[in-house]
Amino acid sequence: MSGGKQTQLLFIVGHFDMADGTGQLTVEMPDSGGAHAEELFVAGQVYLRAIKETAGPWGSFDWNKSEVHLPLRAPMNDPEHTLFQVGRAKTVYYQGVEKVNGVPAKDYRGMLDHSAISLRMAESERDDVNEERASRGEDIPVFADVWIDGAGRVVQTRTAFGFGFNTTSVTTVFSDFGKPVKVTRHRRPASPPSFRPRTSSPADGTGNSAHRAGVDTACTARPRGPWHP
Repeated sequence: MSGGKQTQLLFIVGHFDMADGTGQLTVEMPDSGGAHAEELFVAGQVYLRAIKETAGPWGSFDWNKSEVHLPLRAPMNDPEHTLFQVGRAKTVYYQGVEKVNGVPAKDYRGMLDHSAISLRMAESERDDVNEERASRGEDIPVFADVWIDGAGRVVQTRTAFGFGFNTTSVTTVFSDFGKPVKVTRHRRPASPPSFRPRTSSPADGTGNSAHRAGVDTACTARPRGPWHP
């Protein structure tokens, strides 16, 4: 999210097996002085630790109970949530063909309604979105693009919207389909620390926020919405 001239960046890269429910992500925060975080998804849990000069302790959280704290940012950066969200797009139309990772892909664009935007959103953030919607007298306009390759796989998604003085754009790239994913399970800590994602959202240098997620998927990421003509 960017307000005025302020922009922030967030980069997320990793491997994910959606069929098996396992994954490993690295979250880079360039504006945090080199700090980053590691996330492991396994057996219904998300294990998280922050790393700056040294690695911190692992925290453990219930994957299914994680919430959205920033519009369009997936809970715990879960790429499967992103696919589910864009799959709820309406009024979908064909945009044309573009190359994604050097491969031609068909771009389909739709709109996300209020229920899709607020999916799994925490109560305080949901109140803000509801207030913005009420002030407009209609749903907040949120665009959702999905790029599908010749094999019918989702190779990229992008969602974008303007919220007050802030704009947000989230781009997720899927690649290396079928690549094996191995994640080591960590022991749940006796007293899991409390955790809440940052209250500011990333942004790129153009004034739009950018959640850049390069995700290697071990299963076929197929569209879950009306993307095909």
